[in-house]
Amino acid sequence: MLFEIGKALQPLFNFQCGVHLSLYLDAKDQEPREQIYDAIDQARVYLERAMTEVEQDAYLKPLINLAEDKHMLAQMKDCLGIFLNERSVRIIRIPFQVNPVLVVATSFHIKPLLKWLQIDRRFLVLGIRDEGLSLYDGTLTNIRKVDLAYELEEHDLALKAELRRRDCVELGACLEFDMDIVRRKLNAIRRKSDVPLYIIGDSSLRDKVVRTLAYPQKSTIHWHTAYDDCQIDQLCDEIRKTLKMKADFDFEEKLEEFMVATQLGKTNTRIDQIAYVATQGGVERLFVSEDLMLFGRIEPATGRITLHDRHRDHEDDDVLDDIAQIVLSKGGEVVVTPQSRMPGGGPVAAVFKYSGREGGDAIMLAKPPEFAISA
Repeated sequence: MLFEIGKALQPLFNFQCGVHLSLYLDAKDQEPREQIYDAIDQARVYLERAMTEVEQDAYLKPLINLAEDKHMLAQMKDCLGIFLNERSVRIIRIPFQVNPVLVVATSFHIKPLLKWLQIDRRFLVLGIRDEGLSLYDGTLTNIRKVDLAYELEEHDLALKAELRRRDCVELGACLEFDMDIVRRKLNAIRRKSDVPLYIIGDSSLRDKVVRTLAYPQKSTIHWHTAYDDCQIDQLCDEIRKTLKMKADFDFEEKLEEFMVATQLGKTNTRIDQIAYVATQGGVERLFVSEDLMLFGRIEPATGRITLHDRHRDHEDDDVLDDIAQIVLSKGGEVVVTPQSRMPGGGPVAAVFKYSGREGGDAIMLAKPPEFAISA
């Protein structure tokens, strides 16, 4: 389906060779053209050691073209992420407030995107009427009606249209044409992830549809309201409010789990130790500040960190972002957290897979590499 955000953003998450430019804009509060030109000037400073002036011009050409494209600029109304490397450029609309920032580094800066994945919730809406079923696929910002007719044979389409034209339609007759298609689509979705299904419509037909679809009961929510295509946007807004409450609850639960893990000796708030354990695959869950950036370098193989007083050049990155990418690459979870809610009050905190009481498996007890801070 269209709304698998993680799959769409996945290419930006992988460690890659070369120079990666990440530019986050707030087009609501400031002219995007001005922000892009400011970013181009600043990017040249970061690229001085990596490229000649001619090479910089070639590398930054997509940004220069964008700043001169009046039609494209006119469409920039929200917060945006622009991601550029030697091979491609991507522009992504971000459905929440982001702080404008430019990072030129050896990988893309992805913390705002991780927050998006964290708060986004996919959901399905199934509308039930005598005339048939309507299936919608939605997220935090989008809703799409699934085209069920696309998979019907031509003779079935003609018969279904004839049933709808009759004055007296047998109760639920048209449902048979839709239920098999919807069942197959839902089975394909549930094999990949647990997506809530909101069922809306005639209660006299609902039980039959639910039995036929056999969607997991724990993921099925019945809304006792009449279904109308014209009301789908309003219904989705109500669903999103419910899912946001669920996301907030999940976040609070993870903070509580951190406290429990602390009592078991499985947590740490030292950035050097967390970086080392992350490279060894020992971080189960990482909390990382969405408000702070610590520029420097981290060696992916050893976790050795060197911090700088500022973003110096194309090899510097937010080391918090780098640690998050390492944790993801090792199968761990990353929770982007407001600084005011960070466990321990620092820029990073982690739940390790093992505690210090588990002997040989406690990889975190190994001495981390040297930790350096340079002016």
